[in-house]
Amino acid sequence: MAGARGWPQVLMTPTDHPARELARTVAQAAGLSVLAAARLDVVSQPARFVGALSDLLALGPAAAGGGTTPPTRRVVIVVDQFEETFTLCADEEERGAFIRALVAACRGDGATRPPAVVVIGVRADFYGWCAAYPELVDALQTGQVVVGPMTAAEVRDAIVKPAEAVGLTVEPGLVDLMLHDIGADEHGVVADPGSLPLLAHALRATWRERENGTLTVAGYLRAGGLRGAIARTAEETFGTLDAAGQDAAWQILLQMIQFGDGTDDTRRRVSRTELLSTSASAQNSASAQNVSAVLDALVAARLVTVDADTVEIPTRRCCARGRGCASGSRSIVPRR
Repeated sequence: MAGARGWPQVLMTPTDHPARELARTVAQAAGLSVLAAARLDVVSQPARFVGALSDLLALGPAAAGGGTTPPTRRVVIVVDQFEETFTLCADEEERGAFIRALVAACRGDGATRPPAVVVIGVRADFYGWCAAYPELVDALQTGQVVVGPMTAAEVRDAIVKPAEAVGLTVEPGLVDLMLHDIGADEHGVVADPGSLPLLAHALRATWRERENGTLTVAGYLRAGGLRGAIARTAEETFGTLDAAGQDAAWQILLQMIQFGDGTDDTRRRVSRTELLSTSASAQNSASAQNVSAVLDALVAARLVTVDADTVEIPTRRCCARGRGCASGSRSIVPRR
């Protein structure tokens, strides 16, 4: 978009409280203190959000330094995993206010330039949920970009080019085997994008089994292949834990799954503080410190991922096995 270089950017996921998270991340992007987020009361006064957003632009770093904020400056708000609005937020009022605020931010009041550009990323199986909100229907009809599955050629590049960039070679036949394992069809289309995080894990495991700077078919098979690699890593990690640690791992992983009701299970991003507190409370013998050590082990094994203050499962393929855990299984590995 012309002139967009230097615009403040907000990347967020809805979490359990999308309106509150929107206020927090927008205020943070504008370089303001956490107290400024209180001005963006999205739930109780969603109509004021657009005006407050414009004020934040005017009060951003450029103005604070004595400069003049360009009148065309806008906030770019990217909402990833928008389906969390429906799977995690239990408050219909807050959900509606969040959606109305996003729409108002990119439409403005009709008299002035809208203060924001809003991009949402949502899974295809939640399209119908979005269509239930009139505010989103126009965006679905006129503003959507459908992101299809990667082609086999694109996956091939994703495997080979990073390896070549660091001086590794890829044995002939390895890429074709990986493409077969992720389900690339005769037209070269990867049918299940959910396999890609598993492929990333398998590649890391294959790299650990490399031979003289070469990623080999034998190394890939030793690592367990596409589905076996992450299962093997999970089993090895689980085996290093004592009984209390295994219980803690079970509690940690279950908290990061939102079980669907008529839809697929989804990942649930959880704050580290909530995760440690809830997991410790679920076990009489576990302290937050012990649970933290187990979480660190899961992170080191790349079975979960963390950012500044949240934790999540890297692929929703793990969610299927989590449902098995909830019904009595004690295994923490994904469904094979």
